[in-house]
Amino acid sequence: MVFDLVSVGSSYALAAAAVWGVFLFYFKRNLGDYPPTVALVLTSVFGVAWYLPVTGYALWGGASVVPPSFGVAQFAFAALTVVLFALALLTFYAAIGRGTVSLVTPISKIHPVFVVPMEVLVLGAHVAPLQVVGIVLATVAVYLANYSGDGLLLPLRRLVSSRPAQLGLLSAVLMALVNVSQRALLYDFAMTPQVWVVVKNGGVALLLAPLAARRWSVDVRGNLPTLAVAGLFVATGEHLVALAYAGIPASVAAPLISLQAIVAVVLAGVFLDEDDFLIRLVAALVAILGIAFVTLPQ
Repeated sequence: MVFDLVSVGSSYALAAAAVWGVFLFYFKRNLGDYPPTVALVLTSVFGVAWYLPVTGYALWGGASVVPPSFGVAQFAFAALTVVLFALALLTFYAAIGRGTVSLVTPISKIHPVFVVPMEVLVLGAHVAPLQVVGIVLATVAVYLANYSGDGLLLPLRRLVSSRPAQLGLLSAVLMALVNVSQRALLYDFAMTPQVWVVVKNGGVALLLAPLAARRWSVDVRGNLPTLAVAGLFVATGEHLVALAYAGIPASVAAPLISLQAIVAVVLAGVFLDEDDFLIRLVAALVAILGIAFVTLPQ
């Protein structure tokens, strides 16, 4: 299948990649010292606040809050997806807080690659040769993200011993589960995207609020402008992702949106002067190439 990079859906996906890439840099620079639970609750709340008018406009236009096909099983499935999303974000924020953007981002953004093994194990799907190549490239990207020129085996030892790298990899696995579940909710169960964005991010805030309260040691009032900007990033990024998946197949949208890894690595290398910038940039490029191979229509 051939797709057009200037199509509306692809443009939304590329815009989402730019927004999320800048957000990762912005978060590390301005909110990196926040406890992960506190940062997640605050950015989610501000994101929902920015996005509510969009949801209201969709509902005013006739969109349904709950699809007619929704039953107990679907509500439970949606709740489980929100929990997985909260865990994925929590591990990713923890990784960014402890490690560098250029280390964590190439690892955490290979999550589309894990969708294929999940489909093989759960659904008995067939893995095509190009998908195997993609998985190998993604594995190489994880290796390169941990490489610093000090020995060929050091990246493997670093991945085993580095908490940021481990958390980044765990967040990728969890986000793959979220991707599979989210696609089912939006397409199989016909949930309204504008409603799902609020449910997903509002659910994260509610789930993590009790944990955040225990570590609430930050000056929220003094950082309201910073948090408001972060929330605007979240709202804009989530909206663009929803529009991208509504306009083009997930196999096309996923690798385009994952280009945020390159944006984040470049910004971190230029403005935060992070170590091993060129190696991490290569890792991000290899990760995107691997994702593209995995998600190519077979």
